[in-house]
Amino acid sequence: MSQSSNMSSDFKSEFRVESDFNVAEFAECESGLWELDLNTNEIYWSDEIYNIFMLPPDNAIELENMAELFQKKSTFLKFIDQAKNRIEASSVKMKCVSQTNSDQWVKITCKPFQLEGQTVKLYGIIQDIGAHKRVEMFLKSALEELMERNKEQACLFNISKLNEPSHTFKELITKTISYIQHGFQFPDLAEVRIQFDGKSYQSGNYKNSNRRLTAVSKRIYDKPLVIDVIYLESTNSPEFLKEEQDLIDTIVQLLSLKIYQKISREELEKANREKEVILESIGDGFFAVEEDWTVSYWNKKAEEILGKKKEEILGENLWEHYQDAVSLKFFTEYHKAMNDKVSVHFEEYFPPLEKWFEVSAYPSDNGISVYFIDATERIKSEQQLIELNKSLEKHANELAKSNSELEQFAFIASHDLQEPLRMVSSFLTQLKRKYNDQLDEKAQQYIHFATEGAERMRRIILDLLEYSRVGSVEIGKTEIDLNEVLDEVLSVHKKTIEKKKAIINIPDLPVISASEIHLKQLFQNLISNSLKYQKDGNQPVINISVREDDDSWLFSVSDNGIGIDYKYHKKIFAIFQRLHAQEEYSGTGVGLAICKKIVEQQGGEIWIDSGDTQGTIFYFTISKKE
Repeated sequence: MSQSSNMSSDFKSEFRVESDFNVAEFAECESGLWELDLNTNEIYWSDEIYNIFMLPPDNAIELENMAELFQKKSTFLKFIDQAKNRIEASSVKMKCVSQTNSDQWVKITCKPFQLEGQTVKLYGIIQDIGAHKRVEMFLKSALEELMERNKEQACLFNISKLNEPSHTFKELITKTISYIQHGFQFPDLAEVRIQFDGKSYQSGNYKNSNRRLTAVSKRIYDKPLVIDVIYLESTNSPEFLKEEQDLIDTIVQLLSLKIYQKISREELEKANREKEVILESIGDGFFAVEEDWTVSYWNKKAEEILGKKKEEILGENLWEHYQDAVSLKFFTEYHKAMNDKVSVHFEEYFPPLEKWFEVSAYPSDNGISVYFIDATERIKSEQQLIELNKSLEKHANELAKSNSELEQFAFIASHDLQEPLRMVSSFLTQLKRKYNDQLDEKAQQYIHFATEGAERMRRIILDLLEYSRVGSVEIGKTEIDLNEVLDEVLSVHKKTIEKKKAIINIPDLPVISASEIHLKQLFQNLISNSLKYQKDGNQPVINISVREDDDSWLFSVSDNGIGIDYKYHKKIFAIFQRLHAQEEYSGTGVGLAICKKIVEQQGGEIWIDSGDTQGTIFYFTISKKE
């Protein structure tokens, strides 16, 4: 076989004439010419082809030798065999067997040469396309990588576009699972599980596996979101890529944001619903306006009080509907709440509705909230009450003046009446002493009755005088020791106590703030009654007690006397009220009336607890207030 330098000029000429190869395609690639004689199977190469295959020059090449240069020898031989039967040019790309370059590729192009209708030669070009192949493979790999990234971006995009208000939690999470599967390198093998708030959502074939990717979010309302992804185990199970871990790390944050927004929105909607229920159920009228005075809320009570339906005013300017209120407090106070961000409370009359309103307005983030009630009846009642109080005060002043005059009259009258009584008593005594032996028994009896009546009249006048004195002069409170007060009271009744052998039980009494004179008189009257109203031969037992309350002192004086029927419990405190004949028990019926007047003057009250025959307990309070 000859070398390429011995190629016939006929071949070169034919190549130039017959070739329809695109020479520009190989302009930047190393290439050489070759020719195969089909009769001898000898191959002729140009020097460039020796360089391409890194073979020493002057080597003889046959078809079988050339086939050995390629990884797929049979493919090369098949290509040559098929080229013999073609008329047009054909080409094939082959990976070479090379000790120095594992990525060496060539492109073999050939065209048949015929004589008298028979193919006698194949000729063409061998081109080193290793660099092109590497670029092609790089581009293919880059394209595949781009497609993977596109899948990931599509996954994230689809999840980001999920509309959480229109989906339940289950729908939101199950759709996310589907998008995650399609975002992985092998969607058919990827299985996903998402856990949140004690619930687990997973794709159909998910199973626990040690080979999985996991991502955990920050806590959402104190609950973590967990995403697990596995590839189903098989002999061809792929390995997870770092990009896939990054993908679910991003997804868990994106989905957690969606869930947080959904929970927050639902809680806000729930709060708004609850707020609306409250605002619709309260007894107050309520409306809200925005900063431009557009009405944003108007409850049913507002409709009822103001006579304007919600649909008439929502979205409207408040002052356009209530122009008559611009000159009233409503306008100035609402603007104060809006501009100064302070709460305002006021009452105002609205002439068009002929109503008074009690109003409270509070600033909000974007306007003010107004609560109001129809205060017409209350304010009218208050005005009537003020008029009534003025009238009562006038009558009270007149009554006080009248009482003062009556007390003064009673004092003067009782004082002046004593003089003629003393004269009557004195003359009756003189009459009896001078004419005693001249008067018969009947006259003696008349003189006795007259003397006794005068004495009773004197006692009544004295008690009336005492009653009128209680309260006629204002006596201030002082600190008094009740133990000393009771000692003086008992000394007054000493003879009666000794005569009746009475037992009087008195605890250690406190120091209180009260009128000393009045307290002595009060205890003296009550103890006197307990000693007086006893059955013949009964030994009186009197118990005194005291208890301190928050704002008063509670006293009791109990005895074992004859008792008082329940039907007389209130009656006995009236002046001159007696329950027994004068022959049974002496007295004028003024003592308990004086007790009641003293207790009331000391800011307290007095009452009785008694049976018909089981003694009597008097209770009274003394106020601690000055």
